[in-house]
Amino acid sequence: MRSKANSDQINGRARSAKQIEASQKNGAKGKGPKTEEGKRRSSMNALKYGIYAERLVPIGQDPQVYDEYRQRVWQQWDPQDALEEELTLQLIRYGWKIRFYEVLESSLYSSEILNYYQSNLPLDHRKTRKIDKTYLIDHAKDQLNKSDELLAIAFQQNINENRALLVLNQMDMRAFAKYHKTLEILQQYKRKKNDYRTTHQRKKKNKISISQRALPKGKDCRSLYRLLTPQKI
Repeated sequence: MRSKANSDQINGRARSAKQIEASQKNGAKGKGPKTEEGKRRSSMNALKYGIYAERLVPIGQDPQVYDEYRQRVWQQWDPQDALEEELTLQLIRYGWKIRFYEVLESSLYSSEILNYYQSNLPLDHRKTRKIDKTYLIDHAKDQLNKSDELLAIAFQQNINENRALLVLNQMDMRAFAKYHKTLEILQQYKRKKNDYRTTHQRKKKNKISISQRALPKGKDCRSLYRLLTPQKI
């Protein structure tokens, strides 16, 4: 299907300055959604097509996992205005950080274990170290398996070198606190908005019932005036 501009060029007709100006003004007009429902659907486009997931998920991780988590949280809270949308986005952000830090902690341990395993430091992976039970109380554990020992070595090496695990623990605590603070604010805001809506609807219903109240039958203007005017005793 040919556009109007193409047909004008084919037919050899030049557009006037007024036509060009009118086209520019029409093109500058907003063509986005007008209704609140349309705006909400438009705000879900980034969630639907994974735009944020591609930008926020590191290389080597699956963006779809983040995108599914984001959509579940968004659908659960179903934000109805700009403030609810912002709070929901912050909730998703901190919630995902908490999940991400769990994976990062495991990766740090694994990295330290691999570094130790590939080094020349002494560690016999075929034997389990034990302690003489003479020095222990009854039924006490007297040996350490290599899996637990490797975790301990990894933690010790990390603390002695760059303290990444300690920093990660502090980051996790801050994200956890911000997550619950955001959750509390979002719950309070929704609760207050629902209370206001309920109160407003109740007042509106009372006004309608008063305005629609039927007048007494068989009363003329004088009797109605006497009915509404306070009588002297």
